[in-house]
Amino acid sequence: MNVFIILSILIIVIGVLLLVSTPSVLFKLNWREKTGKEKILMFMFYSVLVYIINIIYWIIKWHRLLILMNGQMKKLS
Repeated sequence: MNVFIILSILIIVIGVLLLVSTPSVLFKLNWREKTGKEKILMFMFYSVLVYIINIIYWIIKWHRLLILMNGQMKKLS
């Protein structure tokens, strides 16, 4: 249950970052032309995005494992 709370908070953070910054700050990779604030916003955006993808991966992995274990338990009984 805690994973879903963390996931919802991170999605809210992504939304706030998208509202605060312009698309050119987040999606253009001109690192030398960015200010310190823009670099921090870009780093936060992509780190939260990678973390959300990681959480989704583990949810899918555990869900598939539980389905597999449930199928094996039915075979045993």
